[in-house]
Amino acid sequence: MGHLVSALASEPLPGANDVLTHVVVLPEPGPAWARRVGARQLWLFYRFDEFSVTVLGVNVHQPIPL
Repeated sequence: MGHLVSALASEPLPGANDVLTHVVVLPEPGPAWARRVGARQLWLFYRFDEFSVTVLGVNVHQPIPL
């Protein structure tokens, strides 16, 4: 999982296979990106801007695309 987080910080975002979805994460629910963790059924949810990447969490449920 650490390799995936490092990739988020060094690759152009969003990635080609990343999914734009909606998350209910307090204090700011709304759109976020999801990336599958390897071949596992784990999804890493994140947001980014030109200065930073924020990891919101990991989930076993496949995201529903917007």
